[in-house]
Amino acid sequence: MFPQALALMSRRGAVHRRIINDKADYISGQGFTHDDDTAMADFLSCVNSSGETMRQILNKLAFDKSLFGNAFIEIVTDPERSFLALFHQDASKCRVSRDNRSIILHHDWRRFTEKDAASIPLYPHFEKGTDGFLHSCIHYKDYEPGFSHYGVPAYIAGLNVSAIAYKTDCWNISRLDNSFQPSGVLLIDGEMNSDDEAAELMKRAERKFAGNPGQVMFLIKDCKGADSTHFVPMSTTSDGDWRALHEQAGADIIVAHSWFRTLSGLNYSSGFDRERILNEYEAQYHYPHRTGGANGAHQTINRRYFGTRLQLLTDCKSSSYPK
Repeated sequence: MFPQALALMSRRGAVHRRIINDKADYISGQGFTHDDDTAMADFLSCVNSSGETMRQILNKLAFDKSLFGNAFIEIVTDPERSFLALFHQDASKCRVSRDNRSIILHHDWRRFTEKDAASIPLYPHFEKGTDGFLHSCIHYKDYEPGFSHYGVPAYIAGLNVSAIAYKTDCWNISRLDNSFQPSGVLLIDGEMNSDDEAAELMKRAERKFAGNPGQVMFLIKDCKGADSTHFVPMSTTSDGDWRALHEQAGADIIVAHSWFRTLSGLNYSSGFDRERILNEYEAQYHYPHRTGGANGAHQTINRRYFGTRLQLLTDCKSSSYPK
């Protein structure tokens, strides 16, 4: 399934995963700032019965949105609006209903059963759950022409590039496991009593000496004379091409993410310059003034992600979740 494939790919590419992690961390930053409001401070420090802070919820939302292009947050309150609680919902386990009016959750969509699924209406609609409280869900998604139900991750054009980076990593690991031995053909001079005996000898030799890469082909032949057992290496000049391909894949992943090299953790030819990093950080998040520092950028990003949804806070009498 596509969400599971995106999650798996993010676990296999170092640069790809680093960028997603950084986006989530830069967006959530040091958390939210607020006026001298005790109720707001209490809510931001504990937004649900699990004791999570608003910063933790935002970090999970930012991670999902950066990875999947979709993020889901569940709202819980009561008919009197006496409290408000927010819960993050794993985007890989959420699906939008056909009528686009609710979110369906299931722990394993490959083995979907209706009795194990749960449904939460999309905001601003609420529905009473089995706990007696009202539940609703906000769906954040990246815009993509032709897609109305779901968002599409910003790096969608770089899926193949991330796969290339993963495969070149696997190739390097295989070479390392094989001690960088070259591929070749081993001609064994000898006479076997039967084909089965020859096949068994070749299998034992392959298990002990062959690798991948560094694959060795074994040939058994009776040369009718002096021992002529020898190894014929198959030299290759493609090592440089593989390294260049891996480096190019890393650079293309950064481009696909609309990211900057200085923010990706990769080595920079001219070193790490503080001013350049700050300029690119501010350019990435469209923050026009440096006087506020990073905290100002975090506040701008927080507002971008939550927007007017935080008006829910003012509609509720309390932010404490019933025990």
